[in-house]
Amino acid sequence: MLEINVYVSGSCRGNPGLGGFACIMSAKGKERQILGSCKKATTCDRMVLSGCENVVQWCNKVQKEPCKIIFHVKSSSILHCSKKTVGELIDKNRANHDLWNGIIRKKWAGNHTLVFVKADDEDNLTLKDKATRLAREQAVRASHEVLTR
Repeated sequence: MLEINVYVSGSCRGNPGLGGFACIMSAKGKERQILGSCKKATTCDRMVLSGCENVVQWCNKVQKEPCKIIFHVKSSSILHCSKKTVGELIDKNRANHDLWNGIIRKKWAGNHTLVFVKADDEDNLTLKDKATRLAREQAVRASHEVLTR
């Protein structure tokens, strides 16, 4: 099973505000980025979860085999939620249930194993810092695109 380490960061211009995410995937000495933004009010946690969902979707399309995806995240609320049952995560009364539902469905479709770990100072600082910088750039880009409409 291919093991992919993913450094995920979300950023907002205000929280909530226009946001962006950056995911830097690392496996077998290779690196790939997945970037995105949201041009409506959102939160940093929603941006991180959007990034996670995009990574799982990418694995389904490109890898086409089950992967062990290790998400390195800074958000304690996402880490806490990742330990909940599927039923608890997709409960319509829970914040971000729609994104958790998408992540879980895509996980099942690809038969992947997902692990969420705390991104801390012992992690790969280069990739963690790069993801943070890129997420901020995506949030700024979303702000500029909305302002120039």
